Amino acid sequence: MKIATPIETVKAEATLKDVIKKIIESGKPAVRFVSRRMETLITVDDVAEQLMSRGSLRELLNARPKLRAYKRVSSLNVKTLMGTLKEEKYVAYVENGRISGVIEAKNVLKLFEHKFRLRHLGGDLPEALEPIVAPNTTIGGAIKRIVRRKGSFLLVQTRGRVKGVVSLRSLISIILSPHFIAKIEEGEDDFFYTCPLSLLSYETGCIVKSSEITRTKIVDTLSKYGCLVITRGSYLRSFYDDFSLREYLVNISGL
Repeated sequence: MKIATPIETVKAEATLKDVIKKIIESGKPAVRFVSRRMETLITVDDVAEQLMSRGSLRELLNARPKLRAYKRVSSLNVKTLMGTLKEEKYVAYVENGRISGVIEAKNVLKLFEHKFRLRHLGGDLPEALEPIVAPNTTIGGAIKRIVRRKGSFLLVQTRGRVKGVVSLRSLISIILSPHFIAKIEEGEDDFFYTCPLSLLSYETGCIVKSSEITRTKIVDTLSKYGCLVITRGSYLRSFYDDFSLREYLVNISGL
């Protein structure tokens, strides 16, 4: 079974803007950074934390990204893998001595598919109650909430009606749109931080109607998107994000 998500590479001279562009174009949560001294991951979380430092966005985007070492696995042994995911949201997967991919909770769910039961919803698999916001929430506020929770998603709703989900990747991707780049070049940083989520396109593929819930549907949705929204009509019934999923997997793995 294929576990790790393949990722693309940026080299030592890459700027934060280059990293964001590569993450957006690849549709992956991380890139592989390579220099003569270091090989590591740069994730969407790393990018978000740097954007939240509130320095000049123009200077941040043109500067070298800050680096940190990520834990690595070269074996897909379940115990080893879950022991690492218990401590880290992202794990670097190594093949032939080099990082070739990234592993998240959603990548390993199907290893435990035989243990999953619908009765786990809302219990063993806890609901994500905190990361639920309104469309007028600002980009800056949304990023802060996601980073604080150590998840990747926010559910957007209005009076209980589900609009969709925004990911950390979609939040940082808007910064490279021509309109935002022009504002940043003019020094208008607050335009990025204070614009509302209503300007974004929402993800809806992770939404499942309560009448369509099956064990297979839940596992497939979480494995594909990393989050799950269950609705009754257009109203929210429950929401599970990748933080919920990681907590669930660690518990059922017996660690």
